[in-house]
Amino acid sequence: MKHQLLDILTIAICAILCGEDDWVGVEEWAEIREAGLTAWLGLEHGVPISRHLWSRLARSICAV
Repeated sequence: MKHQLLDILTIAICAILCGEDDWVGVEEWAEIREAGLTAWLGLEHGVPISRHLWSRLARSICAV
C-alpha cells in the first residue's frame, strides 16, 4: 500500500473542514497544499492525488 488510510482520512477531513464538498475539491485542496501536508503528516510518497482513490474511499465508507 502506497498511502496509509489514516493519512488519507486526515487529508479528507481537513479539506472538508476547509469547505470542500466533493472529492474533486478534496483532491485539488490536497494538491495545492502538498508541501505542507507532506511535512506535517510525514508522507513518504507525497499527497495521494487520484480521483479514483478518493471515490474508492467514499464507496468504502458508505458501504460500511
